[in-house]
Amino acid sequence: MKKQLLLLIIICFVFLVACMNEREEENAMTKETITAFGVTGNLRGGGLLVTNFRVKGKAKTGEQVELLTSEKYYNKKDEKIAPEDIEVGSKVEIKLWADYSIKETSPGQIEAHDIEKITVLN
Repeated sequence: MKKQLLLLIIICFVFLVACMNEREEENAMTKETITAFGVTGNLRGGGLLVTNFRVKGKAKTGEQVELLTSEKYYNKKDEKIAPEDIEVGSKVEIKLWADYSIKETSPGQIEAHDIEKITVLN
């Protein structure tokens, strides 16, 4: 009897864990993004300074942020490019996850896990 009860508990546990993982995968696939724009400044220790940062549909403009990623850079043809290939003064489109945050530093910082993609527009 004890073995059957233990087996039933193990099966229930495995089923619950599998359901939780499936739900997390669904959430990751349906995660919303927000579009922001800016003008590139200098590369700074693995990050890219962006001036005149503005989120599409929000009034606040002119902010400076540092994008803390050395990856996720693309050209208009959706080809991956190196951060060193981005010229100062280039316009960029930044796709951020909807739950992104900006660290309260000077300049503000956006972590790599909050960035989906950075596209150089010119």
